[in-house]
Amino acid sequence: MAKQKSREQLEQELAFLKTRRLVDGTTALASQLIRVGGVVGAVYFGITRPIEALAGKGTAADIAVLLRAQLERDGGNTWVIAASWLLTVLAVVYGWVERTLRRNTVEQLQGRIQALEKSVNPTRTSSALTPRGETRKEDRI
Repeated sequence: MAKQKSREQLEQELAFLKTRRLVDGTTALASQLIRVGGVVGAVYFGITRPIEALAGKGTAADIAVLLRAQLERDGGNTWVIAASWLLTVLAVVYGWVERTLRRNTVEQLQGRIQALEKSVNPTRTSSALTPRGETRKEDRI
């Protein structure tokens, strides 16, 4: 039979739980403020400031013409742009290949992992992910 806690122990536990809840709430608030601040900063510096800088000065077509003129004038620097595009495409292809490999690995290991988890906790429920570790179509937003 479990030993009952004294009033002092219960008060200490309550004080600890209150402090923990305060810390959890503060952390959640700080996390949200950081996220919202990041979005606001991205919108301000990524959209608002560039629009202000270009207001009344030109259009996207003007920028494209100037870029092309600069590339034709410099001549030798076109390889820099070609190399940057090549690296970008290679990075995207690498990401796709790694994602496919990861999903294949998850698919190979998922049966064994589920069996081990069930042996530890028979009442464990499924996460309802696909065998490849992807979110089900009906769960997507």
